[in-house]
Amino acid sequence: MQQEPGLAKWLNDGLEFAEGGIAVRLGQNVNPRFGGLRVGPYTILAKPKGAAGPFTLEVTVETDLICRDKAGKPVEVSEASTIQEKFASVNVKPYQESK
Repeated sequence: MQQEPGLAKWLNDGLEFAEGGIAVRLGQNVNPRFGGLRVGPYTILAKPKGAAGPFTLEVTVETDLICRDKAGKPVEVSEASTIQEKFASVNVKPYQESK
């Protein structure tokens, strides 16, 4: 969200977020250099600021992975020497707890 400060401010000004969320983790078997690295999409529960009760919204930040080799050439995750994420979108929807 640092790439979109205006959007981040808008979300933070209007929403209260849960302490933790979920993200995809790259496995050691995918790329040992980045095994365990968290990458998008990132999902966290939220609710309108000041609202009582449980979290009622699910906020998902989508990112595009930019994987490059040592020469800076685009490659697949498994061959990457560097990985960057580029903000793609944010989705806010009602949260319905699984039963």
